[in-house]
Amino acid sequence: MSALIAMLLALPLVSGGDPWEVSDTEEIHRTLQFPAGETARQLLIDNINGSITVTGYDGSDVEVSVHRVSRADTPERLAEAKKKITLDVSEEGRRIVLYVNTPWRCSDGSPAFDRRDYYGFDADFTFDVRVPAETEIFLKTVNKGSIAVTGVRGGFEVHNVNGPVAMTAMGGSGLVSTVNGGLDVRFSRNPKSRCGFRTVNGSIEVSVPDELSADLRLKTFNGDVLSDFDVTGLPQQPPPPRKIGRRTVYGGDEFFSVRAGKGGPEMVLETLNGDIRILKDHKQDGR
Repeated sequence: MSALIAMLLALPLVSGGDPWEVSDTEEIHRTLQFPAGETARQLLIDNINGSITVTGYDGSDVEVSVHRVSRADTPERLAEAKKKITLDVSEEGRRIVLYVNTPWRCSDGSPAFDRRDYYGFDADFTFDVRVPAETEIFLKTVNKGSIAVTGVRGGFEVHNVNGPVAMTAMGGSGLVSTVNGGLDVRFSRNPKSRCGFRTVNGSIEVSVPDELSADLRLKTFNGDVLSDFDVTGLPQQPPPPRKIGRRTVYGGDEFFSVRAGKGGPEMVLETLNGDIRILKDHKQDGR
């Protein structure tokens, strides 16, 4: 959660209305391919402003469609935006990377938003991508959009900041987080390894089509926890100690743990303001 809070503190103050005087749009289409015979495939999309949609399918190509909107204070700065804000596409062996690059990216790749107003231009990118269903995905955006994933059976790591995340027919395991928004993750089968779902302002809903067997760690401050599955309580584990200088600090742990079914991979669900719901997806069993 500390990483999420740090991201939240880095966000700019947003005033009403569009501050830009001129704008322009562009459509970008690319068809990319993983190396022949490669099965451990990865797709990484690193966006700043705009939504991301990823759909798994039975083909072998990565089909990329991007809608770009550039905005600026003046026509001259709009032309500068088109040159200095780029969609960098790289094919690195088994990994395909779609990276929105700007002059105000920090050395670690994170955006420094206070510099955007200095430059006098900005751009939004809306991604719509189809990938082979077994692809492992890494997705990130910050402002002005949601993340939606459908039918991907590989592992996943998905991060938003100001927007929700919705994932359906998922066959893998992984991590999902946002700060301001809800999480709705629907699995086509029970996850086989550890999963984590975290937000600050929003509810979390996770559903599976079968009887769930997992160990659940749950925490919400302003909300309820609801489950379609019978669970039994697990002994509370003390949090690991932390070193601060010469001192050992034992912090409190507000999580509680329960076991669904016979137990299994750990699932961590954590929010500050919102409900947690662990549900059976009746749509997948005909009800």
